[in-house]
Amino acid sequence: VAQATTAPVAQATTAPVAQATTAPVAQATTAPVAQATTAPVAQATTAPVA
Repeated sequence: VAQATTAPVAQATTAPVAQATTAPVAQATTAPVAQATTAPVAQATTAPVA
C-alpha cells in the first residue's frame, strides 16, 4: 500500500507529511510518527500504512 516509490502519503522523498528530509512532522531522525526507519506508520520500507 505504501511502496516507498508511489505512495502519495508516505513517499520518502516528496510526501509533504512523511518527507524523510524536511517534513517537520516526519523528520527522518526524531519524528516519533514518521521516522523513516522505525515509525510503524510512515516507515519508508515496510510500514503497512505509510
